[in-house]
Amino acid sequence: MEPIVLVMLLVIVFSAFIKIATTLTVFRYGIGLHGVEFGLVSLVLALVISWTTMPIPMTSLDPRILGGEQITMAETQTLLNTLIPHLEKNIDGKVLEAVTTAAAKKAENLGKKEGGASTLEITLPAYVISEVKRALTLGITLLIPFVLLDLLVAHFLTLLGIQQLAVATVALPLKLIVFLSVSGWELLLGKLIS
Repeated sequence: MEPIVLVMLLVIVFSAFIKIATTLTVFRYGIGLHGVEFGLVSLVLALVISWTTMPIPMTSLDPRILGGEQITMAETQTLLNTLIPHLEKNIDGKVLEAVTTAAAKKAENLGKKEGGASTLEITLPAYVISEVKRALTLGITLLIPFVLLDLLVAHFLTLLGIQQLAVATVALPLKLIVFLSVSGWELLLGKLIS
């Protein structure tokens, strides 16, 4: 595996990239910015936040990997073993139980007697599912006020008899004003990083 590919996979999987990217995508749709260019902006923002808030094991990556040198499979396994404890402390208990049960059933169906799935085969999917679960919870929490604001604007425009004006035209500035007035960026980044 190419070192740069390994580094990118490690950053994406072992940092909070999944949670940050998912939450920012839900936020983008909630605020009303559906364009492709805004999707690219949220993806780049997610990468920057992930890179700057990386867990301690990621910041101590072997300089040879960052320098682009090839590493052996044993060195890759050692690197992954140093990162697994970080994953384990961020896994939701119910998710871990469900993934462990699914792995045991899979091993049983394949006829494996002992050993079953490796730690990485259980920990990595459980971590990713836990991150997506946290992201969707946070995203829905962000989405609800925006949807309510859309409904209120649509209701008032209908009451006033203004059918020609798009709801998004009026709602977007109001959403931005509300979001910025409650220090939305600070709250959002605080939740994403925690």
